[in-house]
Amino acid sequence: MTTLKQDLEFLCKLQNYEIQISNIEKEIYNIFSLIKEKNIQINNKEKDFRIMKTNFLNLNLTKKEKENELYNKEKVISKYSIELNNAKSNDIYKKIQSKIKDLQHDKSNLEEVILNMEYKLDYESKTIKETKNNICKFKEIINEEIKQLEKHIKFLKTEILKVNEYIKNCRSNISNTSLAEYDKRNNSKKNKRKSICIVERESCSCCGIILRPQIINQIKKYNKIVFCDNCSCILFKK
Repeated sequence: MTTLKQDLEFLCKLQNYEIQISNIEKEIYNIFSLIKEKNIQINNKEKDFRIMKTNFLNLNLTKKEKENELYNKEKVISKYSIELNNAKSNDIYKKIQSKIKDLQHDKSNLEEVILNMEYKLDYESKTIKETKNNICKFKEIINEEIKQLEKHIKFLKTEILKVNEYIKNCRSNISNTSLAEYDKRNNSKKNKRKSICIVERESCSCCGIILRPQIINQIKKYNKIVFCDNCSCILFKK
């Protein structure tokens, strides 16, 4: 059977183990969040790349439409050229000639538009290839980082199992009465502080309040569990 002082010593160890578990769990959570962010980075780059490819395909489709439009205008120009040669009056000749002139102007504009599209498509094609290579390299780096992070998570989970064994052994060395008081405070939703605090310089190390001399004397006797008047945590003086 353990003494109250031994119980309190084990409770301090138990609390430290539980804090250690909590810190490990927070670290695991943060790592999962980081992995999620890295996957989002990959998804965003792939999404941007898909948009780039779609824009390229749309531009290429538009170019083909313009080329068809140019082909049709050239056919009309050829048709009017034949009619021009067969014109039987000066008025008809001038009208046909005017139409040909307008069509040739449109043709010239279309050719310029198509040429600019070809330049842009050529540039976009090179950009797509470079972007694809960059994304592949980026994914390799990020996936390797994720792999290392996942490896670290496995290590941390192993650490949790180890610490849980320490907690189990520690709890087995504490009397039911002391353990019940600790768990009562530890499980309280209102208690945001530690469940057991070491007295430092006559003050509660949890809330910082200066303890009454009577409280200090009660703690030193180890006859019963003493609580802080301010934060209600279990007090222990080494």
